[in-house]
Amino acid sequence: MFKELNLTNAAVVIIDIQEDLLAARGGLNQIGLQPVDQEERRTLMGNCQRLLAAARNAKPIIYVQTVFRRDLSDCFFPPKWLRQLRELPPVLVERTPGAAIPNEIAPQADDYVITKKSLSAFQFTHLDRLLSGLGVDTCIVAGFCGVPGSIDDTTRMGGLFGYDTVIVADAVFPMRTPHLVTFEKRAAVKETHEIISLLQEAGQRKEKVDGLRPAMIIVAMNNDGHHPMGSKYRYGINLPGLKATDEGRELFIRNNNRLIEAMTRKGFPVIHAQTAVRLDQADDAHSIQSFRVTMPEWKRKFPPGVGYMIEDTWGAEILEGVKLPEGYYRVYKKGNSAFGLTHLQRLLRNLGVNVCIITGDSTTGCVSDTVREGTGLGYELIVVSDATSRADIPYHQVLANRAEVKSTVEVLALLEKLQPATKRATGAA
Repeated sequence: MFKELNLTNAAVVIIDIQEDLLAARGGLNQIGLQPVDQEERRTLMGNCQRLLAAARNAKPIIYVQTVFRRDLSDCFFPPKWLRQLRELPPVLVERTPGAAIPNEIAPQADDYVITKKSLSAFQFTHLDRLLSGLGVDTCIVAGFCGVPGSIDDTTRMGGLFGYDTVIVADAVFPMRTPHLVTFEKRAAVKETHEIISLLQEAGQRKEKVDGLRPAMIIVAMNNDGHHPMGSKYRYGINLPGLKATDEGRELFIRNNNRLIEAMTRKGFPVIHAQTAVRLDQADDAHSIQSFRVTMPEWKRKFPPGVGYMIEDTWGAEILEGVKLPEGYYRVYKKGNSAFGLTHLQRLLRNLGVNVCIITGDSTTGCVSDTVREGTGLGYELIVVSDATSRADIPYHQVLANRAEVKSTVEVLALLEKLQPATKRATGAA
């Protein structure tokens, strides 16, 4: 996972440099909550201008601006901060001069502007999707709130997504705060002149490399749902139209094994997205309607101590007969989607994957949710219709406007044309 700091595919991210936070008569400064020395403001603006000039036309520039309704009902700051804001004159209110980005560093036509409602620039925003789409792997961060606020939260959350981060010590406010030492394991800390030098060395950013880098994701293909001795079959849980014939199950298993063998031979990753919940379902993240429909019947038919896809049980494991390769990856999920509340996105990013080959449970359930979230995250997806538990249902056509729907034979032919994997990419895509 180690790599040297490289700004070839970097973006400059300017966070919370807004008049209410920096102006001499800004909302926070009026009550002394964050006093602003005007000489520091001039230095901060000057360093930001130099940074932007060095990056513009070579790297994406993204402004992240905190903006609230006047009543603060959409303010997602920590409760302690929110209580303080409610006691102030309106601060960072939409369409007011105080929420504006200063003229000295105003965004230009090709720059990006994102609105946020919480401290982190990633939380509840499309920043990650934008960076990924632009091929960015490193964020050069400048802005207001220093380490204790937005810069801190953004850097920590960006690390979770797999981004490298460089904090510009003399382009954050307060400048060169002693809190910067807390970033030793989370971000590089550089001065503006050092960043400019690194940008000049990096040159123009590289375009994203074309080519398919696939992973196979087997979604919720478990014993409890598909094996004749699984809990659903054993206790007669109602499965209208879902019960597979022995012949259908054998085809389902055989096609997954053919795909697994082909992926393994080429050196491409295979991932088992396994649903596993507690017996009391306290950690279950399926929809409320799912509980409403299934729980009454389960409580009536399941004896004490029996459930569906319970963690550390045979029922939650991959369907018997499916031959997972040595070195496969396992992602535990608690709801339908393999992406929902899991680390799958970060795993795919670490592996350099841009195409997901989806097999597993019925396409109307877990596969469908996985496809919808995966396309929203920017992945190309291929649903292998005859490697899911219901090969011939019309619902496949619903997914066809989000993903390619192909047969096992078609996907095998596609894989045969690809060069074997040579090494795994690391970091953000």
